[in-house]
Amino acid sequence: MSSFFLEEQVTLIREHLKKAGFSGEYWVTEWENSLANRNYIQDSCFRGAFIVKNVLRSQEKAAALGIFNASDLLNVYSDTQSVLSGSAGLLSRNGICKPAYYAYRFLSLLGKYRICQTESCIVTAENPLDIRILCCNCKALGPKYYLSEENSYLPDELDRLFLDTNAQSMELVLSSLERDAVYIVCQQILNREKGSILDKWIDFHCYDQLSRSDLEYLGKVSVPEIISQRLRRGRKPVPSCCSVMA
Repeated sequence: MSSFFLEEQVTLIREHLKKAGFSGEYWVTEWENSLANRNYIQDSCFRGAFIVKNVLRSQEKAAALGIFNASDLLNVYSDTQSVLSGSAGLLSRNGICKPAYYAYRFLSLLGKYRICQTESCIVTAENPLDIRILCCNCKALGPKYYLSEENSYLPDELDRLFLDTNAQSMELVLSSLERDAVYIVCQQILNREKGSILDKWIDFHCYDQLSRSDLEYLGKVSVPEIISQRLRRGRKPVPSCCSVMA
């Protein structure tokens, strides 16, 4: 599976429809990183970063890029008892937001004007004093993923499916900010330690029958961490808003 299959497929379809004389808008109503409904990668931070990466690459090729499954309830079967089952919804069957949900939420918070963009980051502005940045660290799947059945691994075995799980460093220089001005830097961070429902469930040893209070706890901790700071720009400029999906 190509890392940019969405962009490639949309480009291919546009070429065919252009030859057929189509001149309207292009809306993608369904796309996924897996066809399986028993693949725990669907519940992981990887899928959130994968969504951000592909939407950023494809945003100019389609007017809308949607996900079909809003909730895992669409794929509840007689043997579905656990909190997570690897289904493709943005919400778990108990209504808890998954990283895929927050990927779309972070995208919706971007500003109207794009300043610059890379494969893993986009810098936007709502106005000259409101800068919004979205970063992602999307890891490449390795041979072990493609040579395994998608329902053959447990939630705590996902690390072995990637080529690496290293952190990614990035430096952004915003030169347009006023020197000696005070800026509020607000970060929303979602990663395996902060806000990932799958990793929080792993802390419960992936136990199927959680109590109501346990589910309430999972819902409360499966949210991005928010950090707010007041910083004065000296020699180095600072961003005013940043969301990170890793």
